[in-house]
Amino acid sequence: MKKVTCLLLAVCLLLGLAACGGQKTGSDAAEKPADGLAGYYACVSLIDGEDELGREELELTGFAEDVYLELREDGTGTFCMFDATEIIWDDDSISAEGESVPFTKDGEGQIVIDLSEPDYPLVITFRKSERPAADPNAASALAPEPEAEPEPEPEPEPEPEAEPEPEPEAEPEPEPEAEPEPEPEPEPTKRPSGGLTLVKPERPAAAGDGEIEGLCRVAFVGAEAVADFEGNDAIRFYYDVTNLSDDVFSAMWNLDQQAEQDGKTLEMTSVPYEDWLEESSNASYSIEPGVTVRCVEEFKFDPDGGEVLFRLSEFLGDPALTYICDPKALPGAPKTAWELEKLEDPQFFIDYPLAASAESFDVEIVDAEYARSFFEEDDLLRVVFSVTNKTDGDLDLFWTMTITAFQDGMELPLGIPAEETDPDKQFSEPIPAGETVRVSRCWILRSDSPMEVAVKDTSGLDSKYIAAATMPVV
Repeated sequence: MKKVTCLLLAVCLLLGLAACGGQKTGSDAAEKPADGLAGYYACVSLIDGEDELGREELELTGFAEDVYLELREDGTGTFCMFDATEIIWDDDSISAEGESVPFTKDGEGQIVIDLSEPDYPLVITFRKSERPAADPNAASALAPEPEAEPEPEPEPEPEPEAEPEPEPEAEPEPEPEAEPEPEPEPEPTKRPSGGLTLVKPERPAAAGDGEIEGLCRVAFVGAEAVADFEGNDAIRFYYDVTNLSDDVFSAMWNLDQQAEQDGKTLEMTSVPYEDWLEESSNASYSIEPGVTVRCVEEFKFDPDGGEVLFRLSEFLGDPALTYICDPKALPGAPKTAWELEKLEDPQFFIDYPLAASAESFDVEIVDAEYARSFFEEDDLLRVVFSVTNKTDGDLDLFWTMTITAFQDGMELPLGIPAEETDPDKQFSEPIPAGETVRVSRCWILRSDSPMEVAVKDTSGLDSKYIAAATMPVV
């Protein structure tokens, strides 16, 4: 389902076109790029043979929303397709895992990657843009504003009892004790952050305060005003999410995040790279059951407008949790910095074997070693796998398996080794019928906790983990 290298390189490799047009090595691509090119880019057009797809057609296929480029000013970057992958870029190329694709800039400031052959055009265009916004139609259909709970009618005050007429020579009776006044109805739960209220909708979409039943627990921990990459007013929400399911969970793919103000759906956006936080990518990473991570979401908003509603719900599900804040009284960022809790004895993949057989391939986890990173500050761990093609044709690992690593219960980002090995390069190459090869991947270590690596069979409709290993980090 996922590809660990960037999609552009995947397209080139799948079509056999990556070797065209003077490739560069990873070290060549790390030269300091020209000013003004860094930023966020969305895919806006694709010419593939006789087919020409514009932005609208790409959105219908899901390609436009799944792929973007983040080019940083230091010559590094991120390509996101289901999860983030580190890349290297310079003035005229984008590189990952030893493969490099050239590009040009047109008069509109777009990045154009032309891999055409004399008899076959192939051109992919990216434009500096903002993150794709949620579908307004989907928002209105999937997340209607919860109906306000009717205010309870006040209970009638008890009528005072008539005082008895005094009888002659009778001692006065003691006055009856006043009946206790009814306790006032509790107000909605207010967090001490100021100006924010957690509202539970009338419909029973979630069981328990701050929980989406069987999926996750959510705690809203902050909101602040920021400026997005175009200088627009934006609001950044902070929320902690805990996986309550029995499988891995990702806030980006399991939750629907929407925001509204003055009856309008707000556009998702992003801040400049220098304003990114450690938590900025957490929503895209999978977490194991019981693990809590802090996520952030950013939307364009009117700081002088009405209340802002931030809704979280199960993807394609009914609204579950709505947070309301006054843009003139935002609580700010969380006072306490987020830290991922260490997991010294991970158990989620403990019962999976090192070797397994799927319909189209056999796989075995055979070795692991430390690797020197292209970026000196990163520590990498390389894991080697043996893969046998059981089909009658070439086997492309992109379509048949996903390999993911975890540390402290949270998915690790892929790393770029300073020196590529043959198994590193083999991962992007098709495996001929009947052959067995060794492939490897490198991950950036987060701590000294044990690392888990797991192989998922994605060749059929029922994707599932089939092999895994847990290894110490010393």
